Amino acid sequence: DGRILAKTYVGPFSGGENQGPGIVRTTGPVLVFGAGGSLLDTLGTFPNAEMAMMEINGRPAYTPPPFDKYIFFDVSGGEVFLGTAEAMEVNVRSVAGDLESIFRSPPVDLAVTEDDRQWYRNRTLEIATTPEEVAEIEILLANLPFPETRAAFTDLRLDPDRNVWLRTGRHYFYYAPSQEWTVVSSEGLFLGTVTLPADFTVLEIGVSEILGVWKDELDAQFIRVYPIAKPGARD
Repeated sequence: DGRILAKTYVGPFSGGENQGPGIVRTTGPVLVFGAGGSLLDTLGTFPNAEMAMMEINGRPAYTPPPFDKYIFFDVSGGEVFLGTAEAMEVNVRSVAGDLESIFRSPPVDLAVTEDDRQWYRNRTLEIATTPEEVAEIEILLANLPFPETRAAFTDLRLDPDRNVWLRTGRHYFYYAPSQEWTVVSSEGLFLGTVTLPADFTVLEIGVSEILGVWKDELDAQFIRVYPIAKPGARD
């Protein structure tokens, strides 16, 4: 109907004081705007982006932490499917913010292990292109706090059948994104797990196909469409 939902972010310094050191997650409203841009309502107030607060060489510093949690939502039929990534849980709300249902997919162990921490360190060091950058990143990693748990999912999409697609698995935004998606029906029934090709970014999920952009080793971009193989489907 033309209404727009907008996330907001409340920074860790918004109260005038440094809330660190450690992992900080503030809350902020999700706003509802009309088609003309006027503010109509507030869907609610929810946990938003995590921030890692630390001190480096005696000075405060902050950055998104490893395996950070965020708020994700998508809209279908006047309902908002929303999750804060603290657990494999999605809330279904009206645009007025009324909670209509909650469903959870099969539980997974979200504890951050030493293997996770080493994986993150390795991926971060791979970003460096000079010895100076390596030295800077090593200082950052030496002071960076790791969370006790990783995000349960790092994206949320709806397909036309209102199935919920949650990007799961170990994820490092942009540099090493997870290609694993867990699919749950709008009633909360687990439908399966889909693994997409490497270097593929999802643009749209249809009834029987996924549209996205694939990059080759030279970073050239190509539009690709992959069919969705559903249980019981025949060629």
